[in-house]
Parts: sequence; structure tokens; C-alpha cells
Amino acid sequence: MRYTRGLGVRIDGTPEELESLRQDVLGLADEGKGSRAVTGEAGFDPAPYDSVITTVALTVGSAAALVEVTGAAGLRVTASADNLRRFASCLDVPEDPPQGWHAHYKYFAGTEYIMPSSVPVLIALRRPV
Repeated sequence: MRYTRGLGVRIDGTPEELESLRQDVLGLADEGKGSRAVTGEAGFDPAPYDSVITTVALTVGSAAALVEVTGAAGLRVTASADNLRRFASCLDVPEDPPQGWHAHYKYFAGTEYIMPSSVPVLIALRRPV
């Protein structure tokens, strides 16, 4: 995961990695309360982004999703259970995805399930080497 202020966060992974994160988000949404931390890859060059995000903190809240970058290497997603499920839907990689498959999770005018102050997130597929 990578981050550049003003650009947003990029979460990239293999289909299996993205599915694992999706299952973590859905598991927390199904619990309906509490929080969960997910650790990501570290120790790589984030270019063309500025920094590496190493931890995703997921929290069940009571409102629209708020996605924030915290500290030097953290991403926090706080949302109601239903809105965590909406976030998880962006991590759902289709079977046999086309080259360049990606999804966006960001606020746009009229969106009721993402807060306007949320950091935009790009989810992208990284093919296994």
C-alpha cells in the first residue's frame, strides 16, 4: 500500500491478497462492533507515491465511511457495518480479471456512504510474479 498527500492511497495486491483483506473487512462488518488491524507489506520503494502504508485499522462506526491516513504508515477506515461492506465490495476481484483491473473508492457529490473528507483509494491488481 502506498500514499501521496493530495493523490490518495493505492492498495495493490494479488487476487488472493485482496480477497484476504476483503474477508477481514467483511468479518468485522459481520461482527457489527469493534476494530481490527491488518498488516501489509513493508520495505519496498513506493515510487511514484511518497510513502508506504503498513497497517490498515478497521473500525465499526455508525455513519458514512471515513478513510484517513494516520501517522507515518497507517490507514484507518471507520464506517458503519453496511458501509464497511461497501468498502469491501471494491476489493472483490472478478474471476479471471482483465489486465489493468482496478476499482476506486472515493467521495463524489451526492455520495452518502463516504465522507467528503475521506482520502481517495485506488485498488489495483498486482499479478503474481
